[in-house]
Order: sequence, then C-alpha cells, then structure tokens
Amino acid sequence: MKEISREQLARFENAQETLGMMIAIRTGWITGERRKENPDLSKITHWQSERQKYEIMEDALRPSNEVEIKRVLAEYNPQVRAAFEQPVEEHSHAAAA
Repeated sequence: MKEISREQLARFENAQETLGMMIAIRTGWITGERRKENPDLSKITHWQSERQKYEIMEDALRPSNEVEIKRVLAEYNPQVRAAFEQPVEEHSHAAAA
C-alpha cells in the first residue's frame, strides 16, 4: 500500500470537511423549510436527496483517490464559501432556483 503524504492527507481532510459542510448546509435548509407554516415538500425532498448524495460521497472518499479529492474541492469549496457569504434567507432562494 502506498504511503499517504501529509499534503495528501490535508487535502483529503479538506475534502471531507467540504462535503460535511455541504451536508450541514442542506440540513439547515431542510430545518428552516420545515419550520415554515406551509413548508414546500418538494424543496425538502430535493435537499434530502442532495444531502444523501453528499453523505455517500463522503463515505466513499479515500485519501489515495487524488482525482476525486481534487474534483470535490474544485466543485464544492466555492459553493461552501458562497453559502457563508450570503444572508441566510438568500440560501433557500438560490437553491430553489
């Protein structure tokens, strides 16, 4: 088995954290929608599906799979950063579009 460098391990952990944040963001959206007087069940179902996808991806991620780690970081890091730059109400509007 090939030894994993500290840099590879750091990128792997960053990718795990990124997917964890994608899961947390969706969980927040779901919770917020459920608290509404008339929650939109289609939004909830969509976000649950996305959350499950990220959970599966996080479980499948391996430190040795540098291609997948790079893809996760390139695709989802910008989304996580953007989510924290927007006011809370804008999240659900952006995701519903």
